[in-house]
Amino acid sequence: MNMERGGGMIATSSARGGMSGPWLLLVLLLLTGCAGAYFREAPPPSQHPIHYALSAWPYQAYWTGIIFNGEKIGLTHLALTPDSPGGDRYELRSEALLAFHFLGFSKTVTLKAQDWVAGDLTLVRFVYEYDLDGQKMKLTGRVEQGRLTIERENAGRLSRETIPVAEAVYPISAVPLYPTLQGLEVGKRYDYLAYDGQRQQVVRVSQTIDAYQESDLYEGRAFRVATSAGGQDSTLWLNERGEPVLEMAWRGVLISTLETETRAKAYLARASLNKREVLLEYSRIRTNTTLPRPRAVTSMAVAVEGFQARSPCRPTPCSSADGRMNGATVGSSVSSSLPISRVSVRRSRHRSRRRLT
Repeated sequence: MNMERGGGMIATSSARGGMSGPWLLLVLLLLTGCAGAYFREAPPPSQHPIHYALSAWPYQAYWTGIIFNGEKIGLTHLALTPDSPGGDRYELRSEALLAFHFLGFSKTVTLKAQDWVAGDLTLVRFVYEYDLDGQKMKLTGRVEQGRLTIERENAGRLSRETIPVAEAVYPISAVPLYPTLQGLEVGKRYDYLAYDGQRQQVVRVSQTIDAYQESDLYEGRAFRVATSAGGQDSTLWLNERGEPVLEMAWRGVLISTLETETRAKAYLARASLNKREVLLEYSRIRTNTTLPRPRAVTSMAVAVEGFQARSPCRPTPCSSADGRMNGATVGSSVSSSLPISRVSVRRSRHRSRRRLT
């Protein structure tokens, strides 16, 4: 799943941005390997193949939510508009925002892409802007006379690259639109080249429409499209309007869900408040001694027993974890650099030993 193109599904999410209802069910099904039982083959639509020209596209935009490991971490937006009235040029404007916590650190990723395409979705020119936690990069490029020329601006440095292309090139943001433009029909297969700005390379895209299905996981019926873009595989479900009602990648760990504009934008406010880790879960381990004044503790030495040989031991952001290992015991120290605002509290030190069972 490429963040510049997103995917989608209409769903209900909880107030904190996590998953509930059908999405929690979906994750459970994927984890237990039973997802196939919840997709049912449906009779093909009476009109086939289903296809639309860009001049008569059934929708102008869609918004999606991105769920990773059971937590909502971002959104994408894609809009299709004519570049000029009555012309045969169109603008694909796509945006993605990711905001999550990873190993104790807050991460924010913003991607903005503008692609100008012809009536058949072939790439004419583009402008991409990336902001990865404050590290910014801008790509501009165009396709002319069998060459894709790219200018890259990164950390104040400018560079240029020219890639020869022997066939038509499409923007990666066009991947969810391409099957609907060419025709939605079970058995169809499409192969083409696309420029992926995130990887900064031209990749081969293969899409096979292998089923027409209904499911409890989305409304109505949809064509299942197996997609491979430069070796990255995903499964996309497109309804008869060409809207991506569901997309799954990384064996279902990454899910894209179609949302209303209101719900998608509401995530922007929640993102700044969501402090849940996307990969870590924390649990309390009781010490074998009672701390008389736990709020006054500013440093602690910990010895954890029961590790297997060569177990990884990594420091946390507030830990000096030196990975001292004595047999199956790992030692670590944790200290706080924050000043204590309460009245004169004597600095305390405690030692604790726990055994993993």
